[in-house]
Amino acid sequence: MKNTNSLYALGFTSDDSHIYEPLVRGDALSVTELASKTKLYRPSVYHALEKLIRLGAVSEVPAGKRKKYKALPPKYLKELFHKQEEVVIQEIMRLEDATVLNSKVPNVIVLKGKQGLTIVYDQMMKEIKKGELYYRYQAIDTDVLDLKKYMSQTARILRNAKELERYVITNEVSKKATNPHHNRLIKVLPDSDSPFKHGIGQIMYGNKTAIIDYHNETATIIESESITEFQKAVFKALFKRL
Repeated sequence: MKNTNSLYALGFTSDDSHIYEPLVRGDALSVTELASKTKLYRPSVYHALEKLIRLGAVSEVPAGKRKKYKALPPKYLKELFHKQEEVVIQEIMRLEDATVLNSKVPNVIVLKGKQGLTIVYDQMMKEIKKGELYYRYQAIDTDVLDLKKYMSQTARILRNAKELERYVITNEVSKKATNPHHNRLIKVLPDSDSPFKHGIGQIMYGNKTAIIDYHNETATIIESESITEFQKAVFKALFKRL
């Protein structure tokens, strides 16, 4: 066990590791023998032994009037590792929950390429719960863009199975190219006011706003309750007026 640093992950200090190594390599040893082998002071040896016993890595062995100590087989360190792993995972989960609850800074993700845009639709359909609404500005020039190529079969199946309702604001050309659907309500912006020539779309769902540049195949997902609720409110206000 030349490299004892790896034991630090199990909660071992340098002294703990130096005590454990001779115990796991040979017979049971007394405090005096351990102090001699490790060149540690006896108080340090006692302190390390108490901790190693508490961790379940070392046990006391009767030796007449004296006490000796022996390391449990290294396989028992696996159990210690799994216990430590559970503690670490629980702590990570606690911190993640705290981040979600307390952070006011939006989380921003950028995805690129056809696959990136497909991931946006896949994740959206997985995250939205059955019967929920989502809102969409559908930017499309039907002579240039084909949005169908970005939605996978899985996303379509999920959307239909969950009976997801969507409100859409688009242009006249796009509406004519879209087949009617009972879960989709479309309203049209006049061509004079239409921003859709830029090839930019926007979808608001849950606590996320996805802004999609179809010409450059880039999607920016903003995870923020306040930003998304603001965008939904603007969409609804516009939708009512159309």
